[in-house]
Amino acid sequence: MNSLLTQRRKIPTNCDTRIGALIEDFLIYGEQRGYSPTTLKSYREAVTDFLNFFEGADLRTIRPRDIRQWLRWMMSRGKKRNTLTARLYAIRAFFDRAVLLDLMLSNPARKIPIRAYQRRLPDFLSEKEVVSLIEAARSLRDRAILETLYATGCRVSELVGMRIEDIRWSDRTVKVLGKGSKERLVPLGSKAIQALRVYLKGRTSGPIFLQETQMHCTQRGGLSLQRGKYWTAWWREYQKRPDGGVRWRLRGNTIGSIEEFPTRELARKGAEEFLALKGVLGIRPHPRISARPDRAIDTTAVSRMLAEAAKRIGLRHVHPHMLRHTFATHLLDNGADLVSIKNLLGHSDISTTQIYTHVSFRHLQKVMNLSHPRWQEPK
Repeated sequence: MNSLLTQRRKIPTNCDTRIGALIEDFLIYGEQRGYSPTTLKSYREAVTDFLNFFEGADLRTIRPRDIRQWLRWMMSRGKKRNTLTARLYAIRAFFDRAVLLDLMLSNPARKIPIRAYQRRLPDFLSEKEVVSLIEAARSLRDRAILETLYATGCRVSELVGMRIEDIRWSDRTVKVLGKGSKERLVPLGSKAIQALRVYLKGRTSGPIFLQETQMHCTQRGGLSLQRGKYWTAWWREYQKRPDGGVRWRLRGNTIGSIEEFPTRELARKGAEEFLALKGVLGIRPHPRISARPDRAIDTTAVSRMLAEAAKRIGLRHVHPHMLRHTFATHLLDNGADLVSIKNLLGHSDISTTQIYTHVSFRHLQKVMNLSHPRWQEPK
């Protein structure tokens, strides 16, 4: 294998001690320019990975060939084209800041052309699948989240930042903070309004969607379905430490497949019999859900909830952005114009919105039927 892909170039390590301060300054500068928390996180990861690759080398010794070596190394590790493009954008911005602070004479990353992002056609759900997904919600909060995502087409970062004070109940709208700290009003449908009123139960301030915690009882047994195939019984047992103390260990054992126990009730009985041999009292009851009034739900929790709901009804993997694509596609299918969809989604450029015309075949059929002289359907 090419040594460039397996060995890191040893640049003289008279490293500027201000590198750490420069990274923090770069991130603060990005925040002041309106970069989203997600962008700042990815920029930090890219810059940290880049500097780790060169083992803390002096920035002033880095040349374009070194950056190309880093890119080839990432390619050898299976990084995709869009990831390389995003990392290069981050490094270019980082060096721009260093030049602005007179820590470097020029930006070596500017000498490397950046390839355009590869845009894949977005995946979306059918109207029937959306209804099934919403019905699969396990709590009032989860149903309100699903209704709101589908009703507004907002990003998951915008959803978790929503506050009750930003809802205009009379207008059926909510104010969201989008990319670049841009605010916009998005309409809420009647279903979403109804789900929100039921979930909020009179709350008038704070984050709309709260983080929930599970409170288990003292019984120690548990049951779970692993990878959708195997039922596993869980229990805790304690062991004595050398110092005389006690530590608890979580143990698990597969009791059978979903073919052997097609329902949770049958699997529960099998787990009860197995745990009885271990001296465990039995399966703990369903955990009680308690909301943290001071903590908003995070994007990871929303993604996990959505994936689990889709799995319960046999759908493919569903992520929050898929509901955003679904929102736009369904609007286009039912006659909405691109400019309106652009404004609802908060896109800064209509070219971003135009990708949905390639997804919505029903929309294209309507256009052709209205416009092409030999396409009209027989009356």
